[in-house]
Amino acid sequence: MELYKEDIARVVSVETGESITASKVMLDAVLNAIEMSLVGGHKITLRRFGVFEIRAKKGGLKRNPRTNARCFVRPSRRPHFRSSNYLKKLIDKTK
Repeated sequence: MELYKEDIARVVSVETGESITASKVMLDAVLNAIEMSLVGGHKITLRRFGVFEIRAKKGGLKRNPRTNARCFVRPSRRPHFRSSNYLKKLIDKTK
């Protein structure tokens, strides 16, 4: 099952008693705060859920596995999520 932002907003609406529109605004505000923190290079820790952080990728000469051609790849930064032990155990129990 795939869960979309609309579905999460609906769950928040039921849990808080707010309208779906207000829940969407709250969800957008939370996601925007996470985005802006990551762009600023900050690590975000949500207890019992996980950690969002930026990881640097090295640049340099890399090899294309199909053609064996070598090309230069720029260094970059990528978002990374590491789940908490609590979340891992919770997911493992639901097998």
